[in-house]
Amino acid sequence: MTSESDPAAVAWDAEYAAGRYASEQPVAFTSDILAAAHQAGATRGLYIGCGNGRNYLPLVSGGLDLTGLDISAAAIAQLTARAPDRRDRLVCGDLSTLHTSSCRMSAAACRARTTRTAPNCSAASGHLPSGSR
Repeated sequence: MTSESDPAAVAWDAEYAAGRYASEQPVAFTSDILAAAHQAGATRGLYIGCGNGRNYLPLVSGGLDLTGLDISAAAIAQLTARAPDRRDRLVCGDLSTLHTSSCRMSAAACRARTTRTAPNCSAASGHLPSGSR
């Protein structure tokens, strides 16, 4: 699926092109995720809806090796520009874009922005080992 064929992706592309989240600070939950990940010994994860990196980058800086996933090509392009060294860990698409066998994670972070993206959060469990969340 490409951004051009998905109305939600087209809408998010427009939001990011207009500067959405460009000057906003990370939200407070990033420190909660880092604390929980460190407590659980999780080092790798999947960030569903990573956007342009507002919350993704602090999690990576905090020691998590995250694959970033977003339906917005504009968001992924902005994040790639901000963190070119993460290029190979960023994916434009939905969970069907990922290959389960090559994308095993110890944790997944997801903020469902719309009811359309909420199923991706539930489907993320297929990329986690038993007993993970």
